[in-house]
Amino acid sequence: MTSHHIILYSFLCVISIIVFSGYLVKIYRFKREKNRVTEPQEARAIDIELKGDIFELDKLSIILEDLVRYNVPVKTILDLNIVIEEVYTSIVNQQKEGQDNKNVLISLVLDPGQIRVSITDHNAEFNPIVMQKIDLNAPFEEISFHGLGFHLVRHLADDLNYQRMEDRNILTMKKTYAK
Repeated sequence: MTSHHIILYSFLCVISIIVFSGYLVKIYRFKREKNRVTEPQEARAIDIELKGDIFELDKLSIILEDLVRYNVPVKTILDLNIVIEEVYTSIVNQQKEGQDNKNVLISLVLDPGQIRVSITDHNAEFNPIVMQKIDLNAPFEEISFHGLGFHLVRHLADDLNYQRMEDRNILTMKKTYAK
């Protein structure tokens, strides 16, 4: 199996997981319908601290699925799940063994019609916004699959910003939706 086949197979697996997650969110949404909040009166903040381990993604998915209670559309939740999982996975993969603080802080702020997300880590400086964009119209053999995940992040997030403060990377994004 060539490396292109492995990459393509991995990409198809990710797409399958995304579709399956969509069905799970829909089922969950129907179960939570009776607990629905009519409309947040003020911004609601949710902080999620993950231990810098890829197995923590389950915790993140459960918290994001709960956003249906605040009338956040399922598509928005799925988009957020993809974006945050991609960024978190990248952070975990860049961590150095023996690194003191592997924790990643994900902060969500829900306002009517939008969600702001801030992801903070203590890795070496890394600004994903300046990564070269991928030309998906190029012939398959010429496409570089490095950075494909951040291509997806750029496409799904409505606004992306990066800053380095002290020893932390802070990636902020915004996702809007119809109320």
